[in-house]
Amino acid sequence: MEENVSRERRKLFRGGLILISGLCAVGAGLSLGGGIRTLGGPDLRPALCLLFAAALLFQGYSDLPGPHPYSGAYRWAVRISGVVIAFLVYDLGILIPVRIVEFCVPAARGNRTLKAVTAVTAACLSLGITAGGVIHARSVRVRPYRVPTAALDEGETYRVVQLSDLHIGSIIGKRYLSRVMERVNALRPDLIVITGDLINHGGMNECGDADGAARILAGMRARDGVYAVTGNHDPDPSDPAFGRFFSEAGIRLLRNQSAVLPHCVLLGRDGAHMTDRPPIGSFLPEHAQNRVRIVLDHYPDGLREASEAGADLFLCGHTHNGQYFPLMYMIRWKYRHGTSYGKSDCHGTTCIVSSGTGCFQIPIRIGTDSEIVCADLYGAKRRRTDGNPDDHRPPLRRTPSGDAVQPCREQRPDGDPGMASQP
Repeated sequence: MEENVSRERRKLFRGGLILISGLCAVGAGLSLGGGIRTLGGPDLRPALCLLFAAALLFQGYSDLPGPHPYSGAYRWAVRISGVVIAFLVYDLGILIPVRIVEFCVPAARGNRTLKAVTAVTAACLSLGITAGGVIHARSVRVRPYRVPTAALDEGETYRVVQLSDLHIGSIIGKRYLSRVMERVNALRPDLIVITGDLINHGGMNECGDADGAARILAGMRARDGVYAVTGNHDPDPSDPAFGRFFSEAGIRLLRNQSAVLPHCVLLGRDGAHMTDRPPIGSFLPEHAQNRVRIVLDHYPDGLREASEAGADLFLCGHTHNGQYFPLMYMIRWKYRHGTSYGKSDCHGTTCIVSSGTGCFQIPIRIGTDSEIVCADLYGAKRRRTDGNPDDHRPPLRRTPSGDAVQPCREQRPDGDPGMASQP
């Protein structure tokens, strides 16, 4: 009963949001079209109102569950409608305060030329902001972190590279994936992890050439392999096509499971089904002593439980850091009692929340970055040797002595290490 009530409330909220958004879109079309006409241009009001309304309706349609015609034209329509909506957000964000000021100044209320100039100027500014966001979204930064751990010898470093929220589908395709793969391999990681939402919510059909995408991901190289957990937008893990994709990509999926590696133990939480997830301690191996404990989760909410399980590192995503202004402030408010982005500490567990490697629905990044996380875990103190087999594990790379932060570096094909933080 409560579930039905909650579902109905969500439907009402969604309907109200669509109605308000539609009215705003029509208002923006009338304002911009009227301004162009006042300044001597053609009357574009019907065309602009139709364009803005169609973009809103198509985005709402593409977000609905169910089969869609995932053709090339459909994927382009998702991108274009997303860019139009981004333009609307910034156009209204500029125009509404200007109209309020004009209303408060008596001399400006009836000045049609002034209203036309402000409408066109707001549109030009919004167009520039949106174009910059589209370009910025296609660049990828490597975000370096250093994490101390007593599970490694002093001077040792274990490099974990994290991808998150790629959303392969209408927005993210094979060309972008190839660039990500090259950047990841250039970091020479010991371990690669993917913390959910590898696939967009349309499922494997939205990927277009899913086999081609899997082959690109199969090109990622790490000594201890590639591991992943699911997110809320991924297909159901029981989907045979989803399982085949992971198999072809050489990625091991952890669903409330652990994987014991030579230098660490991975604990992967299922993000596709949030209800009745078993506690982390229930799949923590007994023979995981003296190894770095790394918890993979799609959601930042699991940090406290990971800390109680004695995790050294908690890696997650989901928030996209808001993806674009001003949504990042809404995300920060939502996670104000936790972590919405970046590095934090919870009772000895280091938490890293990625802003995501891809984009969701709206193909722009403003005020945030598409990023690859490069976490170097380094030995904080020397462990005592007691004859345990773990003391004879394969050697790790050595780091300079001292506590100075050494950034992750990419190894270029010519052998010259480059700074990873460059886009």
